[in-house]
Amino acid sequence: MTASSERRRWPRSRSRPAAGRRPVPPGVGHSPHGQEVLRRFLREVAGIAPSWNHRVHRDDTIDSVRAQVDDGRAICGLSGGVDSAVAAALVQRAIGTG
Repeated sequence: MTASSERRRWPRSRSRPAAGRRPVPPGVGHSPHGQEVLRRFLREVAGIAPSWNHRVHRDDTIDSVRAQVDDGRAICGLSGGVDSAVAAALVQRAIGTG
C-alpha cells in the first residue's frame, strides 16, 4: 500500500501502524494532548526509542564542528532565527570566537 500526492509516493509498511503525514505546528506540544500525540507518534508510529538525549547530541555536534574546522577558521552566519542562533552557539562552543 502506498500514499501519494501529485509529486510523491510514500511506501507504507504493512507491519507498522499507518499515520497521517503533515507538518507538526510548533505549539502542538503545548496543546491539551500535544505531548501525548508527539509521544505516540515517535514511539508507536516512527518506532523511535526514548533514548535520545539532547546533551549527547549537543556534545556530538560540537565535537564534529571541532573536527571539521581543526586548526582552520570558520564563518558562521546568523540570520536571527532560532536555527541559526543555535548553530552559532554550537560553533562558538566548538571553536570559540577566534
